[in-house]
Amino acid sequence: MIFWICVYRLGFVIDFLSKATLVGFMAGAAIIVSLQQLKGLLGIVHFTNKMQIIPVLVSVYKQKDEVQNTTMWFSTLRMLGNWKQIFVYLFFSHFLKLNL
Repeated sequence: MIFWICVYRLGFVIDFLSKATLVGFMAGAAIIVSLQQLKGLLGIVHFTNKMQIIPVLVSVYKQKDEVQNTTMWFSTLRMLGNWKQIFVYLFFSHFLKLNL
């Protein structure tokens, strides 16, 4: 389907949709994608195959005993960005007991 839209250059149809519709669609897609990433972020082995928000959240709650703390912390730190900045922050805030 997308192939034929590209071939026949039908992308102009998007111009007829309101901005609120497009923003809502993109926000919904972003929420679904980020919720599906919880499996890897938390290290959960048994996860649902459904894409809806409620079943994913229920699956995370039911499998909370499977959450691997090391995977969760590594993923969280990795998402924060640069390892040098994380180390400097941890050094100054925790080891030196400074309030940053």
